[in-house]
Amino acid sequence: MKKLGKLTSLLLALALMAGLACASAASASAAIAKWPSLSQYAYAESYSLATGNTPVYTTSALTTRGTSSPYQARDAVIYGTDVICVYSMTDTYAYVSYPIPGGSRCGYIRTGALSPNNMADFRATAKGKALVYNRPGGGVWDSIAPGDYVIGFATSGIYTQCFYTSRAGDRAMRLGWIRTADFDSYVRAPSPAVITTAPTTPTTTAKPTTNAPKPPAGKSSNPIGVLDAAAGGVGTVTVTGWAFDWDKVSAPLDIHVYIGGEAGTGEGHGNGVANQSRPDVNKVYVGAGDNHGFSHTVTTGKRGQQTVFVYAINASGTPGVNVLIGKATVDIKSAAPASYTVTYDANGGSGAPAAQTKTEGQDLKLAAALPSNGSLFFIAWNTKKDGTGDTYKPGDTYKANASVTLYAQWTPVKTGDLNGDGKVDYKDLQMLWQILRG
Repeated sequence: MKKLGKLTSLLLALALMAGLACASAASASAAIAKWPSLSQYAYAESYSLATGNTPVYTTSALTTRGTSSPYQARDAVIYGTDVICVYSMTDTYAYVSYPIPGGSRCGYIRTGALSPNNMADFRATAKGKALVYNRPGGGVWDSIAPGDYVIGFATSGIYTQCFYTSRAGDRAMRLGWIRTADFDSYVRAPSPAVITTAPTTPTTTAKPTTNAPKPPAGKSSNPIGVLDAAAGGVGTVTVTGWAFDWDKVSAPLDIHVYIGGEAGTGEGHGNGVANQSRPDVNKVYVGAGDNHGFSHTVTTGKRGQQTVFVYAINASGTPGVNVLIGKATVDIKSAAPASYTVTYDANGGSGAPAAQTKTEGQDLKLAAALPSNGSLFFIAWNTKKDGTGDTYKPGDTYKANASVTLYAQWTPVKTGDLNGDGKVDYKDLQMLWQILRG
């Protein structure tokens, strides 16, 4: 049996599958056999994966869209901003209710619109508090707290999708996304062991505890935080997220970034500070304060696909250790080579070739086209207007990594004095031969 088949027992309301009205669906209760203690939950609140519109079907075959009353326009889609109620789910479809103007409506959507369903489910009681997002990369929606029952069953990027028990008194579970780092720390990790004997030698990462303030009861002495995103640029990496320390919530934490390896092995960068506005953090961690966000860009010599590790540095003078708050893989690009412009000036004539672009480190073949100037004869191009600079013939190779203007050089045809020495002799014939040979 596939995984969502197993999860059906979480949400199954068999009476609803017979096509009862949404009003009846909202008031029905579903027995959740595998977890009798959760039997009061009748449905799961959720957002769709898409930020745009999700089509709704009139039957579980997922072939018929509502095109006539009561399924008109807005009624036949779920918006990305809609909170929907999921009553049952199979491997192919989910039966849901969703808001419409003046009320709500029931219908069927593809299961893939709610979940990628790509992980063996893992069930445990939460051991710590973590933010819940409405979709991967979306906004903060809720939080899990110690004691909440959590079932993880899908992943997307740095997020894990979970069913979890929502606020006390609610009849609904919720279906949301938790940072995988938080899921591993607060759900998947075993309960902390009780230490009955003190270590004989303090660890090198421990901070002094003499006269150090202690965090509020039940709160960790270590920093907490989340890496929201990491992106590679041209020789740069930018990381964003939030972090704070309960020991000293008034002090912004330093953020360190390591590229290509963890602390001690990767290329290290300091100077990040978590002091930007993030009021959403204070809404979940009440009392932490609003200014614990960070957006930090570092310059690096590394290129290509690199794993980035981001650490929140423990508040100075308090107990606790530095904490890895997230990691991500980014693509760091090399700088584009410089380009230069070769411009042609007819220098009193007309028909100069169009400008050319030279790429740094690459040779450029100059234009073969010739300008004209009445009865004057074109001799060559020169980097100076008066002909005292470097001379180039049409089709020559230009190697310099610099922009340049090439000026046409002219001589009267009637004189035959091609080299301009005031005489017409064999030297002029040699020059004419060289010009004709190119």
